[in-house]
Amino acid sequence: MATTLVIFSSLRDLSVGVDSMGYYLSFLYEISARNYSYLLRKIEVGWLFLNLLIQEYFGDFKMVLVVSSCLTIFPLFHVFKKDTSNPILAILLYFLLFYYFFSYSIMRQAIAVSFFTLSVYYFERNKMRGAIIAICCAGIFHYSSLSLILLVLLLNKVNFSLRWYVTTFIGSFILGFSGIMDVARQYLAYLPFEKYANYMNYNLDAEFNRFASYLFLLPKLTFYIYLYSQIYRSGHRISSLQLKLIWFSMIITCLFLSVPQISRFSIYLSIFEILVIVNTIDLSVNKRKIELTFFTIAYGIIYFLYYVVSNRYGVMPYVFG
Repeated sequence: MATTLVIFSSLRDLSVGVDSMGYYLSFLYEISARNYSYLLRKIEVGWLFLNLLIQEYFGDFKMVLVVSSCLTIFPLFHVFKKDTSNPILAILLYFLLFYYFFSYSIMRQAIAVSFFTLSVYYFERNKMRGAIIAICCAGIFHYSSLSLILLVLLLNKVNFSLRWYVTTFIGSFILGFSGIMDVARQYLAYLPFEKYANYMNYNLDAEFNRFASYLFLLPKLTFYIYLYSQIYRSGHRISSLQLKLIWFSMIITCLFLSVPQISRFSIYLSIFEILVIVNTIDLSVNKRKIELTFFTIAYGIIYFLYYVVSNRYGVMPYVFG
């Protein structure tokens, strides 16, 4: 299954994925060993080295797609296999919730998300060498992932009640909808890395439909409240750290939905919903198992259809290249 997804990702046309053409043009005209020091201010060292390596030995951007697809999918599927009892359902959710198609566009961050997930997997098992190597791999492809180290360490030390989760979910949704947090965009200019600081003006002229955007977020919010309620009331032994990472992703999304550069950060954390959902279904019994499975599939289909219709990440229609 992993190999099939790698093939489809690698053989896509450059019109598939919002950023695919930009990566291709950068590979052809911008990235060069001659201006290496200048490029380090704009491009993460891992992505830069990967492009230079492929330029030297293959000279074909298709190999960038192949390697980036492998770096995205194989670490994640390793976690799906090791950390869930039903990898097939995990892969289905990975597809329905559009995490797979996310890698078609924002390739560098998709690699970082994959290795960050692997790092948390090792961290939870106290395999610190693997955790450090994995987060370093994430960091060299997207420096923003390094900020997650402190977050993981902090969240691992605290415990939250169901009331806290539900209250903060609803509270952040209301606060974000009010528009108070939109001011966060102006602080992007103070980010230390030149490319991230320039995000302040990214999509500045794009119209943000607040009502429609938060209406789209409502099914996810409702499902999360339902899922957390099921976990706490049933006493299931689900990873506490993963629950807190998902919680933080939802808080960020609700508060900063109008600032895509910040809300996109939540993808590092929200992907853990796949592991939590699958393991919760596995631990449920009888009617509750059927009910949770039904709501999970409905949740996945709702967002899959929405993403397809809205052409999320510019991946539709899929065209072979």
